[in-house]
Amino acid sequence: MAFLKEVWSIAEDAGLVDQGMDKWRDLSRQMYKAIPTDLSHDRRLPNIIREAMLPLNTAQHRQLTVEEANRPCTAYTPETLLEALNEFTGKSHTMRSQKRLSDTLSTACDGSRICDFGTIYSWYRLEATGLLRGTDLWESMWDPIAALESHSDLGNARVKFQTDNDGNKVIYEHKLADPLRLWDLYSHRVIPFRWFKMSELSIISATQIFYYGNYWAISHSWVGDDELVAVTTPVNQYQHPVPLPRDVSLDNIRDELLQLGGQFCWLDILCHRQKCVDYSGEPYLGWEERTVNNHKWPELEEMRKEEWKAYMPMMGQIYQKAKKTVRWFNGIGRGFSTTGWNDDRHWCNRVWTLQETCDWDDSFLTGGYPGGDLDLNVKCEVS
Repeated sequence: MAFLKEVWSIAEDAGLVDQGMDKWRDLSRQMYKAIPTDLSHDRRLPNIIREAMLPLNTAQHRQLTVEEANRPCTAYTPETLLEALNEFTGKSHTMRSQKRLSDTLSTACDGSRICDFGTIYSWYRLEATGLLRGTDLWESMWDPIAALESHSDLGNARVKFQTDNDGNKVIYEHKLADPLRLWDLYSHRVIPFRWFKMSELSIISATQIFYYGNYWAISHSWVGDDELVAVTTPVNQYQHPVPLPRDVSLDNIRDELLQLGGQFCWLDILCHRQKCVDYSGEPYLGWEERTVNNHKWPELEEMRKEEWKAYMPMMGQIYQKAKKTVRWFNGIGRGFSTTGWNDDRHWCNRVWTLQETCDWDDSFLTGGYPGGDLDLNVKCEVS
């Protein structure tokens, strides 16, 4: 078990991070290969070392204001856009050294592709954590079909099926399945998981690199249909309506998550494509004429069905792999209350709750509660 002691010493030595992420990544790979074969498959191993988290060196990365995130890239020239990106991330890339960077920024600024600063900032800060790896911003972000296919090509949707005795397809070997998208709280934008997966920010420890991700998962109860409103928002690049309680905004949810220490989160209503139609089957107001990369709502609805076939059965895995889970017991974005616990829609009474728990319940925070640190042994009034 000598390698475990080495993991702990590295995690405690914050100075290593200042010397660069490459050293940590290389050493992590060496240590993982050094794990004895009989131990590397031990299911207890992740629990033994799960506290050995890597301190992330993102102190120079800015948390954008809503106004900064919404600013269109056409307000910049390629040179001033790169200057702003370097200033907000502490990086020093130049147009001369990276051709893809030059092409991407030029396209963003000439208006041929609709793009705001929040979106390109998230792409840049993830790409620029090391050498630019060449992830195509436009294909992976704006074309839903291409995004799904490229995600699968990377092996992130490595889901296998087998047929049971009744002829039904059953999912198995889903350990490596990842979410399709994440919410980057710093940029206030939903991004393809591919960007995050390929960055050093996704690494949390040497032996968890293949099974766990440095993101948070959000678990919440759904309020009544009469309390929900379908919100069109730049946070998800207007890809689909987001169902939210009428008294809640994504900006406020983001502020609370940032205060709790979050950086990348998975929230189903944002990162899991939602319906463009209401419960009667009619498109939400304004969606009859809306297009996303030349796709109208009937096509988007077909895309949603395909995504849900692949990823709805995998949702439990997202919570198992998350570093932390934030739970809103009384509805997303709403304050914690000790009343109403017998309501059918309360978090404790939802069947989905079973897949939104994890092996270590000490790694969750309570949304809507100051600091998120709540002792659930508090006496709750059932009324």
